Amino acid sequence: YYPNGHHFKDKRPNIENRPGALWEIEGTFPGMEHYEALFRERYGVKADRALDLASSEPVNINVFPNLHILGNHVQVTQPISYNETDTTWYGTAVVDDDGELSGAVDDINTIRMRTQEAFPNFGEVDDLANFEQIQAGLAAEEDEWVYMHRGLGIKDRITEEDGVFTAPATDEVFMREYMKVYKNLMTSTPNIAITREV
Repeated sequence: YYPNGHHFKDKRPNIENRPGALWEIEGTFPGMEHYEALFRERYGVKADRALDLASSEPVNINVFPNLHILGNHVQVTQPISYNETDTTWYGTAVVDDDGELSGAVDDINTIRMRTQEAFPNFGEVDDLANFEQIQAGLAAEEDEWVYMHRGLGIKDRITEEDGVFTAPATDEVFMREYMKVYKNLMTSTPNIAITREV
């Protein structure tokens, strides 16, 4: 976690550093075995590297307040009103300007699109349903009950002098810090005056 609400979660250190390792942990999707067999037939020893390029990177980057780079896709959330948010999802593609991939880029991007369909079609739909239920719960006129204490006092968290937190991937510090920055912005007196140095 970085100050000002930004967050970077990198799960790559837990993955072997070799061609094919990313593809091996890729979630399954219909036709996956066919695509892999086709790649191995067409690209031989280069197939593992090409399949890795089609895989989702195990990295999450959140740029406060609303840009999310999640694996190999990008999300932008846009608040519409106090109880409505628009989320736009963008797929990403591999570009091979120097021809290093020997013409495999179209095949890579075909599989890449399939991997990008996987989580948005299942995980994000589930997430959105959860977000809607959370919004309904937050509208309840009861005592505050939101629980965000998991990982408080975690022993493996390191706080650097510049305010950067380093912690295990299971730590929820980024959610708390994100909300802390958001709350601070929402409760501060805005300084919207135009100023100019002379």
